[in-house]
Amino acid sequence: MSDTSPNRIAELRKLRGMTQQALADAVGAHWITISKLERGKLPLSFEWAERIGHALGVGEFDVFRTRFAPNTVFVDGVIIEGGRAFYYKDEAGNLDHQAYMIEVETAQSPLKDWFIIENNALFPFFQTNDLVQVTYVDPTEIDLFIDRLCLVSMPIENTDKLNSVLGFVVNGRKSGFDLNIPGSAPLRDIKIEGVRPVTMALYNPPVWDQRSGRPRQKKA
Repeated sequence: MSDTSPNRIAELRKLRGMTQQALADAVGAHWITISKLERGKLPLSFEWAERIGHALGVGEFDVFRTRFAPNTVFVDGVIIEGGRAFYYKDEAGNLDHQAYMIEVETAQSPLKDWFIIENNALFPFFQTNDLVQVTYVDPTEIDLFIDRLCLVSMPIENTDKLNSVLGFVVNGRKSGFDLNIPGSAPLRDIKIEGVRPVTMALYNPPVWDQRSGRPRQKKA
């Protein structure tokens, strides 16, 4: 299998002696869909990676072909006590995706956002300065992410705005969903508008300037 392949689907499928049709049957899809996914003609979403990984007997992240190299991570926001997430904004109130620039060894994607943990907000899962990456997924497939750590978007009552909170999505006691927030009380019977699973975490990356004790910062 060439290293230029966009993912490892074909490589893993052939290792298990499966045809495209057999894999398609296992995940409930058409073989043409499998072919397009293997060749990168269709985007390999987290949902597809999970379904295909399960059929091939591997984890969802094993399906991706990821090369880790030094990259610039632009931290998009911060997570504080109670799992509450906020995006950085400039003086005009616009999203500022280049407020914090951090050099780490990881892969980049336009469908992912990075958050930095503040003040041990999610201890013992995460500590101050840890980074978590969340990935945009189809909001209609919430059931795929039950019991997973996700950034959940919920409507704020009597407004047209959304509140984002990091926690474990679980089935509600009566109906709907609850959100178990590390280190805080759970939220009951929430209405979910969107869910972004945590797809990567970087523990204690070299974020802080040792001389000043402040985050390395670069404005656009």
